[in-house]
Amino acid sequence: MLGTISDIGGIPMLDWLKNKNSMTGEVLYRGTLMPRHEEYAYLDKAGYTRTVKQSQHGQGWVMTLSHPRYGTATVSPRHEFVPLPPVILRLDPRLTEEDVQTIQPCGTSVNFEVRAELGNVLHDRKNALHFMRDLMGTDGVAGLDVGAQSIWTQQALDEELSHDAGLDIESLYTTHHIFEAEGQESAPYWVHTHGLADLGFFDFDILRPSPEIDGNLNELIRAIAFGIVEGLIKPDTADFSIASPPGRIRMVPVYEFQKKASAEDNAVRDDPDGDHAKNRSIVCDPAAGFMTKIFGKGVRPNRWLERGYGDGTIFWMSDSASMLMARRAQGTYQMFRQLLTEFEKFQVQGIVKSAEPTDEGNAYGHEHLWFEIVELKADSIVGRLANTPYNIAKLQMGERYERGVESLSDWVIATPAGPITPRYTVAARLLRLHADEILQSMQEQGPA
Repeated sequence: MLGTISDIGGIPMLDWLKNKNSMTGEVLYRGTLMPRHEEYAYLDKAGYTRTVKQSQHGQGWVMTLSHPRYGTATVSPRHEFVPLPPVILRLDPRLTEEDVQTIQPCGTSVNFEVRAELGNVLHDRKNALHFMRDLMGTDGVAGLDVGAQSIWTQQALDEELSHDAGLDIESLYTTHHIFEAEGQESAPYWVHTHGLADLGFFDFDILRPSPEIDGNLNELIRAIAFGIVEGLIKPDTADFSIASPPGRIRMVPVYEFQKKASAEDNAVRDDPDGDHAKNRSIVCDPAAGFMTKIFGKGVRPNRWLERGYGDGTIFWMSDSASMLMARRAQGTYQMFRQLLTEFEKFQVQGIVKSAEPTDEGNAYGHEHLWFEIVELKADSIVGRLANTPYNIAKLQMGERYERGVESLSDWVIATPAGPITPRYTVAARLLRLHADEILQSMQEQGPA
């Protein structure tokens, strides 16, 4: 379980949040007829202003959409529709099997580009998702964030847009897990991100991670992603401590890895077309010794990740990253309460993490501690402390405490379909889609 020690206060406007890159996307529809701009007249009632003109090539149209809250977007039909590659659909962790089957028959689409206007990429990208959802209307099936290679269904967008919390960093990239064979129940041999390079940073690969850590890889990937966007982890960082107990990593650019790693290790990255070669590094063993740092000998995939790490591993995360996570958790608190009520029949269990000041005060920040829920109130949480504090004498494991929502730094709902978090709600859609069979399975298994 990820843990941090940080200072919960006002979030500094970090440089990476000021990213000005526009978001480009695509909205996919059923059928094959190219959409007409007149079909978007319904947007007028949603507060949009539409300006339409002929495209420069004299074919089709270009529509400028303006909204007082969401900003400005440019929309145009795609004249030569190209279906999304099946591999992109299959590898997207946000999609269910039902989603994939629904998206595959799509035969027409529009492209859109949303300008970054707020100076905060997490809120600019959220506004772009409002455009994506509104362009779908009732006929759209899904939307594609081109840079992140992430796909959003209507249901996923409705969940994300049901609250005003800024996006989580996980919404800015997609992680692909490549297995030896489709459906094989083992650890992936190649895990890699898409989307960080589109923001002006770089993506990264993890090779041959241990089967023991496959279910917890997202926490590690988040920690590395935060380190990259904050400028703490560079494409060629030689040694970075990412976890405690010690977990050290080195970043090796692809071109260097291809030259210095063994043929066997290079073969793990099945990339004959070079689609995963630009602005990308491999997570490797840290450089050891003067000669290695100078000449780069001994480059190989990270053996700490091949061996696996324990459940008690704490991943390093900056104060600012922890604060962003906390704001996301606080901003989705009401959704958390609603989901617990909605899925009560599945015997789901919720747990919350609270930022607790240490005995030394602000100089040593906060400990983020888990509490088992006793009662969720409108603006506070009553819970029993589920772990032992390191440096807070007044708190005792198992005792009951009440905390305001402003102390919340994370939450998790354990369900039969997998965990639901402020960052990941696919399990909620699975529970709705397969309610009867899940309940039947629970009944057959009997009490836990």
